[in-house]
Amino acid sequence: PTPTTNPEDPVLEDPSVTPTPTHIPVVPDVNASVIHGLENPLELWPNTFYSFSVTGAGSDNTNPGEGDVQWVPQYWVQVKSSGEEGSKQTTWKIGAAKGIYEAKTLPIRIYLKKYVYQNGQWVGTEEYQYISHDVQTVALSATVTPGGTGTGDTTYTDQTALAADTTGTGETGEATAAANARTGDTSPLGTMMMLAAASLLAGGYVIVRRRKKDA
Repeated sequence: PTPTTNPEDPVLEDPSVTPTPTHIPVVPDVNASVIHGLENPLELWPNTFYSFSVTGAGSDNTNPGEGDVQWVPQYWVQVKSSGEEGSKQTTWKIGAAKGIYEAKTLPIRIYLKKYVYQNGQWVGTEEYQYISHDVQTVALSATVTPGGTGTGDTTYTDQTALAADTTGTGETGEATAAANARTGDTSPLGTMMMLAAASLLAGGYVIVRRRKKDA
């Protein structure tokens, strides 16, 4: 008799065929991103800017598979006391043009863009998420302003404005600020001495010319 197949019977597989493994996409949480350079309180003298960076979650995936995700930093904003966001800052330097002399906690948000690995390459999506960080500032004396061009005036109205150094003219860190503090001015001491010497030479030349004319 011809055997009949019962639909409830188990399906037997060919042991010589190796099943293709299914890749489970790796989707890291955006909050696994790491901020570098803002771990410690900052001395925000006028026009003193500090460089920082962000390692997006998933960027250490050296052998990505289909559907894997990584987060790429795009810009940062300051969060105002009202809860509103400030302007987008795409330069990864942070400081205050007028300086911040009080010890403060200033929240910022860093926005990252979601990339998905598809067909052998990372493809950007329209999805953005942010991570939050509190920038801490150090209380400063208003009598000197190393690294900056301000006057030490603490009466200005905005003690909370952070910005990026987009001009390339600001100082960039504690080492530069400390070096400028030795002269009490932002101008290099050597340059000032050269200008003074040039002025003395010019004055001496004029005196000699006048004496020759008198003779």
